[in-house]
Amino acid sequence: MLAFQTSIMAVEFDGGVVVGADSRTSMGVYVSNRVTDKLTRVTDHIYCCRSGSAADTQAIADIVASHMELLE
Repeated sequence: MLAFQTSIMAVEFDGGVVVGADSRTSMGVYVSNRVTDKLTRVTDHIYCCRSGSAADTQAIADIVASHMELLE
């Protein structure tokens, strides 16, 4: 049996950071979506890399983004 897992990575260099992730959403061995954005913008300089329950991670990223807007 193949296990589907999320791949997320970040690489730091002199000019900043490059962040990347795969685009597949799965539930066990069932791939529910092959084109999912797992990188969520929080502010112009902060991004959230999401893994786990899509609904939960999106909700948390949205809450953090809202709080950050209040602080700007």
